[in-house]
Amino acid sequence: MNRNIFSIVSVLTSTLVLAGCNKAGKLSQPSTEKTFPNGPVQLVQKWTDGEQIVKHIDMKMNLEINVPNQPQPVKQDVTLGERYGITVSKVDSGSKVEMDFLSLRMDSIQAGRTNFTYDSQARANAPQNRGAAAIAKGLGNIIGVKLDFFLNATNGIDRIEGIDTLMNRLAAGGPAMNNSGIQNMFNKGNLQQMIGASEYLPARPVQPGDTWPVQMETDLGEMGSLTVSNNVTFVQWEKHGPRLCARLEFDGTFTGKPSEHPNSTGMSMAIQDGTTSGVSWFDPELGTVIDSDAIQDLTMSITIPMPMGGQMTRQTMKMLMHQVLNVKLDSVK
Repeated sequence: MNRNIFSIVSVLTSTLVLAGCNKAGKLSQPSTEKTFPNGPVQLVQKWTDGEQIVKHIDMKMNLEINVPNQPQPVKQDVTLGERYGITVSKVDSGSKVEMDFLSLRMDSIQAGRTNFTYDSQARANAPQNRGAAAIAKGLGNIIGVKLDFFLNATNGIDRIEGIDTLMNRLAAGGPAMNNSGIQNMFNKGNLQQMIGASEYLPARPVQPGDTWPVQMETDLGEMGSLTVSNNVTFVQWEKHGPRLCARLEFDGTFTGKPSEHPNSTGMSMAIQDGTTSGVSWFDPELGTVIDSDAIQDLTMSITIPMPMGGQMTRQTMKMLMHQVLNVKLDSVK
């Protein structure tokens, strides 16, 4: 059961946040403009030729899983920290964004006991069982892997190169990694969200008080897809540190859709109720969100094939999840 629960956690970890970043070097400097703009402003994601960025994701997740025939729910806490670099270069009428994984840490605690821990920056991780050690090996193999995103003139992603290499590195952990569901963290849909937040920005100039809808579907691989429907409101202009920013607050719902290609283990999931809310600070001068916080809550049913009496049956568990995320940029050169 633990392996299957960890699969769901891995799939959802990086899919439910309004992506953002925080330009540390330039954030320490005041904005060139000294006063807030008057009237509508176009909020546009900018990619500067030669720019080198480091982003940081922090996630805390609390799970409560109700298993049939067990009197008490299983409680699990998961934390994730991830740093990755982005280098921008101009290509034809668009941009090439190279992303490489710099560090990753992950911890999972169930019923008060640590059942998985990994830190790529640690000189030596604590000994673990064979399955956890294999997963840690697969995670360690992706440090330094580079992906190339080719963006068109409107910041849409035309193609991504390097995903096959990434998947092969993860698969080096063997069957334990292949069955953990972690590879779904790095599927195409999630990778696209990691480089920017242009899909959340309005198509028209906006000013404080304006609201616009955003709907985005993320492919979760064999686990199906996740559709996020948000309303984003430009609340006000305000300073975030020394930078002049548009404060964008968002709230909405998300739902899941089963995959047309069933999971190889026969596992399926269905989201009955999901909500999301948060705030981001968009710096129009830098052309990016400099910081973002989000909270998500959901109820999910997970159905897993289980052997019983010499035959395979299907067991359905109910899971409650609470997740808090922060995404920002550590540095820029």
